[in-house]
Amino acid sequence: MRESAEELTREVKGLSERVKELIPKRKKESQVPVRVDEYPLARPDFWGLRRSTDRLFDDFFRGFGWPTSGMRGPWDLAQDLLGTDWPRVNMSETDDEIQITADLPGVDRDNVDVSVTDNRITISGEKRAEEEKKGRGYYRIERSYGSFQRSLYLPSEVERDRVDATFKNGVLTVRLPKTAAARERIKRIPVRTG
Repeated sequence: MRESAEELTREVKGLSERVKELIPKRKKESQVPVRVDEYPLARPDFWGLRRSTDRLFDDFFRGFGWPTSGMRGPWDLAQDLLGTDWPRVNMSETDDEIQITADLPGVDRDNVDVSVTDNRITISGEKRAEEEKKGRGYYRIERSYGSFQRSLYLPSEVERDRVDATFKNGVLTVRLPKTAAARERIKRIPVRTG
């Protein structure tokens, strides 16, 4: 029995050597050091994937008439952790326009910028604060600064030349009139009883 085990071992080793001969040998490639980002969420392709995924799910659920803005998902968690969801916004849509409101407490109107491309609106700006306190035996000045940017996809085509933005009491309101083509695509369906 011992001889058969040794023979079997020799046979397996021989087969193993033959299999190695059948596998084509790879040339050793030169290895060039590459940079590995410590923070994969900072890569632009991640945010492109995020936007595509958000649109896919929003379009799918919107097709059923389900609200999509209040849904919590994995991207919401990322927004909470990274602070990319500020300012919080409300978006509403009528037959004629899209209206966006953003709460910007403590932000000066002169430090707010709104831009519109074909299918996206971007709200950006900066918030600065300085607090000075003097008291008996102490003097303190505190300064803070932060910038923000929030981009949203628009559900319809808009007339970029007629976009109107107002800022009052820390609330930014942007009205985006829809194009004639976008308004024509709306078809009202009468609802009957029975």
